[in-house]
Amino acid sequence: MQQNLDAPLSVAEMARHLNVGKRSLERHFREALGISPLSAFIEMRLSLARHMLENTGKSIAMIAVESGFCDASHLSRMFCRRFSNTPQYFRASIRRSANGKSPGYRRYCVRFLRGA
Repeated sequence: MQQNLDAPLSVAEMARHLNVGKRSLERHFREALGISPLSAFIEMRLSLARHMLENTGKSIAMIAVESGFCDASHLSRMFCRRFSNTPQYFRASIRRSANGKSPGYRRYCVRFLRGA
């Protein structure tokens, strides 16, 4: 899964690569991790995007593509749902924290999600 973050595989493709049935793979994921394979895959992609936001100066659009999202808007929606703030605001909050200022980002995400 980690080798294909930029080109997501379907659950059926993952099962085929592992030589197991789709339903069997889903069951094993739920038992071991408590989430579906698709949820685990999205979680890995979001973690990669967050890491890139913290450690690179790449654009949000480039990070979206490199972490397997179709565009910056899709990354922003998924990121906001998972981390309660947009990638742009998350990056800005890191800079503010480095300068000793309060991040204050949650209210922005609520407005962002309402508009989406």
